[in-house]
Amino acid sequence: MKKPAPKTVVIDPRAVALAEIDAEITRLRGLANARQAELDDDVAKHITLQDHGLQSRLDRECTAIQSKIEALDQKRFAIELENEVEDPSPSKSRQPKAGTVARWNLRGNLQDPKYPAGARAAGRKKEIDAAFDQFRDFGLALADEHFSKLGTPTTPVDMSLLAVVSGVELGNFLWLSARIAEAEQRLAELEERSKGVPYKGVWSPDVQYKAGSFVSHGGSLWHADVDVKGARPGDGALWQLAVKRGRDARP
Repeated sequence: MKKPAPKTVVIDPRAVALAEIDAEITRLRGLANARQAELDDDVAKHITLQDHGLQSRLDRECTAIQSKIEALDQKRFAIELENEVEDPSPSKSRQPKAGTVARWNLRGNLQDPKYPAGARAAGRKKEIDAAFDQFRDFGLALADEHFSKLGTPTTPVDMSLLAVVSGVELGNFLWLSARIAEAEQRLAELEERSKGVPYKGVWSPDVQYKAGSFVSHGGSLWHADVDVKGARPGDGALWQLAVKRGRDARP
């Protein structure tokens, strides 16, 4: 008995392309929802517990994901209208036109950004956000300068994307490094205060006393409420009386 001829499977390239785009859009939307949920959770916290660096990063990521989704939507629409023919070979549209040279956006005269120490504890959110943007822009500028030494971006989309990713990560690294340095300094101060009563002897106008220090003056024990130098205990509000002198300077 003669076997039946195998059926020919007909694949619609346009349907396959649309299915791939739909799958990618679904994945990106799930990713965007997760980022937005994480952002909303942090925003809902008390101002002193919020991580503004995290919020800025999540906001940028949500924007980037949404841009990608919009680009895929446009691509899908073009395929549905048969205005776009899928070519498995690398897209020639990414290549610069003949006779043109892609250039990097070099900014020059870069100045190191400054971390706003104390702004977070004081709740100055605008100052924090502005400083974070400075760190990010500084990282992007350094990345552009670095990649410019490797040659012109003959594939602008890929090289530019790599520069953006590297620059943002560098900015984040510098930002976190400054935050950690501030945290370490505050921790060192707390550890210093925890070493028992920091008695510094008899008060002297030439000594710099840190907040929390105790000194003797006029037979009494005084506590420094702030860092102080030169101010006499009892004159003003920089010192607080801890133990009052007794009769004849005896407790």
